Amino acid sequence: MSSSHKPIPASTPLLDAEHLVARVKARRRSLGFSLRDAADAIGVSAATLSRVESGGRLPGREALLRIAHWLGVRLDLSEPPRGGRHSGPSAPALTTLEAVELRVRADRGLAPAQAEALTEIFRIAYEQFKAARRPRRPAAR
Repeated sequence: MSSSHKPIPASTPLLDAEHLVARVKARRRSLGFSLRDAADAIGVSAATLSRVESGGRLPGREALLRIAHWLGVRLDLSEPPRGGRHSGPSAPALTTLEAVELRVRADRGLAPAQAEALTEIFRIAYEQFKAARRPRRPAAR
């Protein structure tokens, strides 16, 4: 995990699905678009946009990036550079916790409550394993 990232409290979702739903609906309505018109403008299927607007689950990575672009917000879900070579501006990579949460929340086979539970289980296990790997300093005498 990069030292520039601060730990995120376990109860804080990385992406607020309710906020995303509200932003998408508000933008679509302000443009007077039907669901299908907005989906075409975004470049996703009407079914995907419908699932997003119903608040059932977050879309996959590509659809989420397209929606963010349509909303006019920057959302960096880029993969970290491999082999030390990277062209273009440097962007902070997702933390392990962020990457896992995004993948789990986008899994269409999981209900939102199941995704949230799995994310919480992973956060707890990850922090415990990470803490166990830290070298312990000898006690001061």
